[in-house]
Amino acid sequence: GYSNPNLNVNFTIIDDSPIASCCLVVDGESNCVDAIENGENTITAQSLSDGQHTWQLNCSDVWGNEEITPEYAVTVVSQAPLIKLGSPAEGEFLLEGGRNIIFTVNSSLSTNCTMTIARNGETTYSNLFVSAGLGPQSQGFTLGHGNYTINITCTDQVSNRANITRNFRVSNISLSLNKEGYELNEPVVITVSPLLSKANLTITRQDLLNNVQPTFSEITSELINFTKTQFAGEYVINISAFYDHQQINLVKLFSISNSLSPRLTTEKSVYDTWEGVLFTLNASGGTEPYSFDLSFGDGANTTTTESYVSHAYERSGSFEVRLSVKDKYGNVNSIVKSVKALNPLLIITRENGTDALLNSTGIEVSASSIEFAYTNSSGLADLKLREGWYNLTATKSGYLSNRVEFYINKSMSITVYLTKITDQDTTPPGITLTSPDNNAQQNTSLRFSFRASDNSVMSCTLQTKSTGDWTDATGAKDIASGSETSFDLTLNPGTYTWRVKCSDAAGNTGYSGERTLTVAATELVELAQIDSSQDSEILRRVDELITHFSTIGEAEGEVVDELDISNQLDRYKFRIQTIQRDLNSLEDRQLSDDERERERSRILTQLEEVKQEIPSDIRVLQKKELTAYPTREEINNLSAEYAAIVNTSSLRRNPKAFADRNNQLQNMVTITAKVIVVEVSYLFRETETISLVIKRIKTDADPGSASLVDFIPKDIAQDADEIKFITEPRILKKDPVVEFDLKDDGTIKYVIKKAIDPERISELKSLAVVKDIKDRNIAITGWPIATIATTASILGLDPNDRRQVSLFILVILLVLGYIMYQFAIPHRLSELVLKSKKKMAALRQIAIKAEEAVNDKNWEKASMFYIEMKLIYETLPETHRDAMYERLAKIADSVNFGFVEQTAKAIEHEAAEGNMEKARQLYAELADAYERLTPEYKKKIAKWGMDIYWKLQREGVIDKLPEASQEAKAEKEAARTDSNTSLQLVSIWKRKL
Repeated sequence: GYSNPNLNVNFTIIDDSPIASCCLVVDGESNCVDAIENGENTITAQSLSDGQHTWQLNCSDVWGNEEITPEYAVTVVSQAPLIKLGSPAEGEFLLEGGRNIIFTVNSSLSTNCTMTIARNGETTYSNLFVSAGLGPQSQGFTLGHGNYTINITCTDQVSNRANITRNFRVSNISLSLNKEGYELNEPVVITVSPLLSKANLTITRQDLLNNVQPTFSEITSELINFTKTQFAGEYVINISAFYDHQQINLVKLFSISNSLSPRLTTEKSVYDTWEGVLFTLNASGGTEPYSFDLSFGDGANTTTTESYVSHAYERSGSFEVRLSVKDKYGNVNSIVKSVKALNPLLIITRENGTDALLNSTGIEVSASSIEFAYTNSSGLADLKLREGWYNLTATKSGYLSNRVEFYINKSMSITVYLTKITDQDTTPPGITLTSPDNNAQQNTSLRFSFRASDNSVMSCTLQTKSTGDWTDATGAKDIASGSETSFDLTLNPGTYTWRVKCSDAAGNTGYSGERTLTVAATELVELAQIDSSQDSEILRRVDELITHFSTIGEAEGEVVDELDISNQLDRYKFRIQTIQRDLNSLEDRQLSDDERERERSRILTQLEEVKQEIPSDIRVLQKKELTAYPTREEINNLSAEYAAIVNTSSLRRNPKAFADRNNQLQNMVTITAKVIVVEVSYLFRETETISLVIKRIKTDADPGSASLVDFIPKDIAQDADEIKFITEPRILKKDPVVEFDLKDDGTIKYVIKKAIDPERISELKSLAVVKDIKDRNIAITGWPIATIATTASILGLDPNDRRQVSLFILVILLVLGYIMYQFAIPHRLSELVLKSKKKMAALRQIAIKAEEAVNDKNWEKASMFYIEMKLIYETLPETHRDAMYERLAKIADSVNFGFVEQTAKAIEHEAAEGNMEKARQLYAELADAYERLTPEYKKKIAKWGMDIYWKLQREGVIDKLPEASQEAKAEKEAARTDSNTSLQLVSIWKRKL
């Protein structure tokens, strides 16, 4: 049971003889009373402490007969219930209406409580309730004008009693708003009734980032307009006034919602990789001007105030594009839009043996899903695919199907060859003439059109005659069945008969009917519009240009290869075909007339842009090649200029080391520069002259460990906009200074959009630079070796006993030998060849295993892999080490960190076992390991390290430090307030260690 501090034991005793005495024994101490009468009696044990006690009663009569009760337990509670009244506060001024009385009763015993509320001295509410340790309680009331007193009295089951009283006032003042919620820039109308004198009004935004605090010294009207609503958030209205002979405070809350709304649109939802996606950015609500932060979903982002942003996706996939808009006053909102980028695939089907294009070929491309298409009349099909491996199956009636596997990660084309099933074909092609009409009158430039049909592709010839025999005027091969074909021809004035002859793959020849036309001396017909046949003519010309550039002279052929002109022409063909398809599909799209016309205009603009880029011929004007080696002074000057532009902390700290490393790198690098001045002719625009710059870098270093920086004089190129980069650079300075990552082939290329004197090639300065300057002295614990003394101590060996330690070292060496044998370390090392790239590959493989061991917290295994890596790392040339330095250092830090963590656990174990001397030895190991950690890892364990320090000091493992100096106290105080708190803690802990 329970009791207050005085334990009253009531009992009844019956005996035939007089009672000699009764004793109340509490916690082994007796309180005895003599001369007890038969019947009811009470014995009291006073002033017991709070907590549990045991008691029993022992009585004996005058003859020495004794009776003892069982032992009972009682819990003494002297603490009265704790009552907390949260609302209203003492003397608080409230408005009329519904109110909640909020209070808390805390008691360990069942408690009876009474609440009374008196208005103007008269009780208006009384309620009794029972609480067993109740938490927060709330009672709702409707309160009218008047002075109120709340009284709550609680008594627990052992009569401990508590009471609380609270006085407050309720007034008939009204504070209201014209609506519940507001939007940005919407005025807030506040009504205060009745009109208050000597009233001040303050409005504050609750997040305190942008306080809005208009203050009125005297409120002169019941209606108050608050118009500074440019910031979204929660607001508090506070009115301070003198009313009814006392100072009052009125509080009201309202919110302004963020109505700022961003809008993000694109022309379509699916794009080709490397195709520019035009994002249209807009917003409404809030206050202009707007600032947009656009994250493209592929790791790239931009901040702008413009309405249009273009971005090209270099890889395929679905991308979540996030647009965040910020208005003039810092309100922010965002939306997300999905954009998909796919790799365009052009599939060309040809007949095996003849290379004839095959139309109407079924194309099935499968991976996780299946894409299906038919080749068109030109034997082409195009699909859009995600990056990955695919199987392509081509099928056509009369041909054996063919299946190929391919990997796509960019725009590409595939040619699939089908083998014809040989059957006897004796049917000649059928030919229908389309234009010109029979007996037509034409000008001297003519276009002859026809359709031919057969079960295979055909070769067709346009034949004409004015007098005498038929003459072959022009022809074409690989004409697909059913397609309309046109021949352009210029004829002298006169009367002609014309026809078309076609031969199929089986050798059957067919002829069209004959038509007559008259060619006039003057032009009789004007072309009225651009039609698809003209686009077909462009495609035909592009095919001719591909052939032309493949047979061009040696000097020009080098430029064709370096500029990849043949593949460019293939891409132009694909773009024109895509544009044709888009134009043809316009009528099928659900567009209004205006939308269709705008779309047509956009597509034709794209066509015009492609046409402007088609080269028709090139001619090499001048050429010069130079291999030069910069002087040490030039390298130092260029290194200083590069460091000033890049301005990284490592370069600022180590300018001389950076220059020295670059000098070392230059000794291992050969840069051959070439300038070719080329005259380029185009199909649809004027000829221009360009300067192609090619730089080839030969080095023993891993290309990933260095970059090439080009310093281009301003009189050669005013800025980077005058240069077309074939190798993608980083623009360090628009003057221009550009940096290239060295690819595996060590080649960089760019085009200056004008002719330059090749003799100035030496002015295009290049500097091969290391990517960073680091301290290469990687320190690692080397777990099995560096912890021999520690491990010996943990195992109970005496570190000063040479025989024991020698035996222990021998065991460790045997374990190391077994581990090296188990993981085949000597074998792997013996297989490493001297070539640096193979060493790097081996190093990366071992690093993967080391990182797996780190993730598993297998520190011994990770340490062994690290030792293996270190052996290879130290044999690498200086310029190779950058590529693996960060990875190697991270593994070293991880193992050291693991050692620190495990040593700390060992310290706690030894301290708990009372082995203070061993704990102190381990603590010294811990301090040494801490010194080997990098600042990043020291920051991770700063607070943890301080906790260990104080714990070890409490347990007597280490002595308490002397009182800190004033300087140390100041530093510690700064650590509490400085933004670099963790760094300060590291400094303090390091001093303690």
